[in-house]
Formats: sequence, structure tokens, C-alpha cells
Amino acid sequence: MLPLLSILTILSPPYAEFDEFYIDAPRRVLRSLRKAIGLPASGDVAALSTMAQNLKCKATAFLGSEINHVPIVAVAPTLIALYEEDVVDAFEYAGLQLASTYRPGKFVPETCAAYAGYGHGLCSEYTDPEKCKSELRNVPSEEVLSILYTRGGLRTICTTMHSAYWMFLLQLRWTADWDLGFDARNKNDYWKCVSNALQTWKQGLPGTGGPAKVLLLGDSAGDETFRSVLNESLLATVGKIPPIFFEGSEFIAARGAAEFARRSIYMTEDGGSPMQEMELR
Repeated sequence: MLPLLSILTILSPPYAEFDEFYIDAPRRVLRSLRKAIGLPASGDVAALSTMAQNLKCKATAFLGSEINHVPIVAVAPTLIALYEEDVVDAFEYAGLQLASTYRPGKFVPETCAAYAGYGHGLCSEYTDPEKCKSELRNVPSEEVLSILYTRGGLRTICTTMHSAYWMFLLQLRWTADWDLGFDARNKNDYWKCVSNALQTWKQGLPGTGGPAKVLLLGDSAGDETFRSVLNESLLATVGKIPPIFFEGSEFIAARGAAEFARRSIYMTEDGGSPMQEMELR
């Protein structure tokens, strides 16, 4: 049988208990009615769809041809109340068909995309679906610290990854401060606050080891001062500096999305996540 977490995830959006699924029924009915009469499923979907349409226009202009028949992968940051159903509905309303990947659903968390973009957790035999699935099943799990640092904010995620396609949600430690972006660096004690924020993921986890890898994302993640503060924070929390990946951090999630899309064209029609197969056994 599928574990409770997997069942609740499939029902989406994330529900902690079955009662929440039934309580949420009126909202789901309203979404369905709006979609049935040609409206976006919600106001959030309308806003996200506008962004998707703008991206579609820019991609079409850059390529000089329509992109309706190319594999498209949706990648979005981990944010409160940003649910997979909204992202998928937004792309659908924008007239874009999302590609299937080996991960459950059609939504790729930004951390998974960055992990793939840096070349981790991917199969080498991606042109052979069965060999790829077999390879992914045997990929060892590892703890990863994902840090998004932009001009507008700072967000950390510490979780366990089993290949680029699976992020363990139960073990996810998530913190964000949208007042600690690079543009705020002239404020008093700014770098001290950044240092404290970079150590928050470790709170409540005394005695645990540090991450095997640190993934940097965002347009400001390459700043030398930031990376120096990060090194000091890692030494203070885990006593060592694990491998830190930051080359191309501004576009690393997009690179990962392209990697997922490239591999999706070799999937068989039934698709199927190797992680789902493991849970069913």
C-alpha cells in the first residue's frame, strides 16, 4: 500500500490529515466550475498564468518559432501556499503542456531543479527508460542544503534528496527572510543577520551531521562576501565546509529544468516514477 504521506500528496494541495481534504471540498468544486466555463481556476492561477504567458512569448521570440509542442517543465521555489495544482493549472491556462518526468506529478521544486542543474542525482542511461529507473532506484540518499540568495531575500532549505527527482518533504527544514536580500546590505548588522539566518536550519537538530552538499541559487549567490559569511556559518554549525556549488547560480534552476525536459522525451507513455514503484513494493 502507498504510505499515508504519499496518498495525501497525491490528493493535493498538501494535506496533513484526511479531514483537511474533505473540508477543502468547496474550494475544489469552485475551481472546477471556474475551469469549466473557461476561467482560470483561481486568482492566483490567473497571476501565475500571466507570468507563464510572458515566458512563452519571450521563448517564442528568442527561438523564432512556437513552443507548443516542445517538452516544458515547470520549476517553482518552495514558498508558503504555492501549490502544485496552481502551477499546473496556470501553465494549462496559458496553453502550455507540461512534460512528464520521473518524479511524481508535473511540478519540480526549485531544489530538485538545482540539484539536477549542478549535475547530481541523474541517471546516465537516460535514453533507456528501464535502465534509467533502475539506476535512480540505487542512487544513495544524501542531505542537501539549498540556499536561495537574491536581491530581494534569503531562503534556506535543508532536506534529504534521493536523486534529483525526489525530495523528502517530511524532513524538510525551511526558513526565509525577505528583508535580507542583497539590496539591503547597507543596513546595520546586515551580515550578522545573514549569518544568523544561515544557521537557522540547524536549530532543533543538535548532534546531527551537516549537509553533504550546499547548493546556491539566485542572482546574488555568487557574491564573495556572502560566500565568506556562508563558510563561517557552516563552520559554526557543523564544524566543516562541505562542497559548495555556485557556478551559474542565477540560472541553475533553469538549467535543471532543461535537463528534466531533455530527458522526458525518452520516457515511455506510462511514465511512472521509480520512487512510486519503490513505495508500492
